[in-house]
Amino acid sequence: MGRVRRRSFGLPPAATEVSRVTTQSIGNGIDDPVIFTAEVRDELGAWSAGAPTRLTAPTTGNYEASGWMARANNSTFKVQVAIRVNGATTVARRSNQIDTQGSTNLAVQRALKLAAGDYVEFVVWFSGTVRTVDEAWFSLVRIA
Repeated sequence: MGRVRRRSFGLPPAATEVSRVTTQSIGNGIDDPVIFTAEVRDELGAWSAGAPTRLTAPTTGNYEASGWMARANNSTFKVQVAIRVNGATTVARRSNQIDTQGSTNLAVQRALKLAAGDYVEFVVWFSGTVRTVDEAWFSLVRIA
């Protein structure tokens, strides 16, 4: 009988997760970063209440950024969510046309290479009369 080899799965990847559970108004027709108000976990040390829209890469490496937002529908509007790097470059975007029924849940994610000090933001774009985010979540996970 052969020798049984144990496999070690190690610890989960280091990550930062932040959330917002209060309503934030969003400008009309512009990419507005979500202002996060609570840290869920921060093993990366990527979030600071002094720069609440940003998750900053502590070291150069491969990361996955994921964002999600929810909003109750009370008007017809178009919404887009995106991940933006260093305040300028959009690396992922999703959009949806919404009517007055139900609620909106929209998410976006992207694997990307970041240098130490690069930051990502979760931005929302609206067109319509009522432009608010009711709840949002954003994470940055070190994947390699």
